[in-house]
Amino acid sequence: MNLVFTFVFVIIALLDRYRSKIFVQKIHTSMHRYLPCIKWHHLTILQNNSGSRYAKDLYLVDFTPLEDTTNLHTMIRMGLGQRILGEIRIRKFVLPKRARTALEPALDSKSIIDLWTEQNEKLTVQESIKTTQKTYNSVVDPEMKEFLDWICQWNTDFYIYTHNCQHFAKRVLS
Repeated sequence: MNLVFTFVFVIIALLDRYRSKIFVQKIHTSMHRYLPCIKWHHLTILQNNSGSRYAKDLYLVDFTPLEDTTNLHTMIRMGLGQRILGEIRIRKFVLPKRARTALEPALDSKSIIDLWTEQNEKLTVQESIKTTQKTYNSVVDPEMKEFLDWICQWNTDFYIYTHNCQHFAKRVLS
């Protein structure tokens, strides 16, 4: 019995070890560029908070449909709650010298959303996947890499009502 408790404690301690060093924040953004007032999409900010040399690296992560959401057929399938292919997007930004953390006024939510939109709005599906892979492969911070490994275990089947960006953000924040 003591062995089971010890094992559970070690697992919890290991999970907490890397997750507590990563600063996580959720930002509400627009679902679609044609509906900027409906801010139901969740974008997650990740930053190493342990005071390491990687603290200037800011990662933005979200989960979004991979299929074209302007396509009527895709929109109907989403509305009916059917499976749509999804993508976990990972992007890296380097904070300006005047900002030490993502919460400081030098980089507010609007600035982060603008950076995100600027980097993603013109990418094709293939370019987005390549950008995510390139970003993931370039992570040198071992704690962030471990955290991203945990995030990337998320099932990428997108269901609008039960497995979407909000559910993804909730998992990342947990």
